[in-house]
Amino acid sequence: MKLVETKQEKKDVLALHHLCFPFENEESFRRLLENETYFTFHIDAEAYVTTHVKGVCATTLYLGTNPKSRGQGYATRLFLGAMHEARSRGAEYLDSFSSEDNEDFKSVSYIHRMIGFIPLGSFPDHYMHEAKKCPITVCHFRASLMNLGKRPLEPGRREEVKAPGVGAK
Repeated sequence: MKLVETKQEKKDVLALHHLCFPFENEESFRRLLENETYFTFHIDAEAYVTTHVKGVCATTLYLGTNPKSRGQGYATRLFLGAMHEARSRGAEYLDSFSSEDNEDFKSVSYIHRMIGFIPLGSFPDHYMHEAKKCPITVCHFRASLMNLGKRPLEPGRREEVKAPGVGAK
């Protein structure tokens, strides 16, 4: 897992973003990759997470995993990496939002809870597809970043979560 920095890494993440979010505006995501208040971790061409930090608040905006690579723990590693990086940039908590209408919501919700997020509630929203509003319900999760070394790896386990090796695979 490493921070996206080079033009090639940005190109690879853009392609993965398009695969994971085919209805998203590619240009708006490209601007996020260039903005210093955002950071993106990636694991090869398999998965990525993009997070925004502003003051004590960090927000994960996108988490994408190649559909062929799901279920291999990439999302957990990326979330933990984003949590540690956001904390190193001064954030005290991390917000994450996921559509309850997403076919993978059960696993996304489990991952959030496993690494210390709590659900704060749900609200109606929408996304645009072919100039049409598509209604969804969004779940808001939040995690404190103040004591990352004390997070259990899984429910019931007591080992500490170590900061992932940035720059290592």
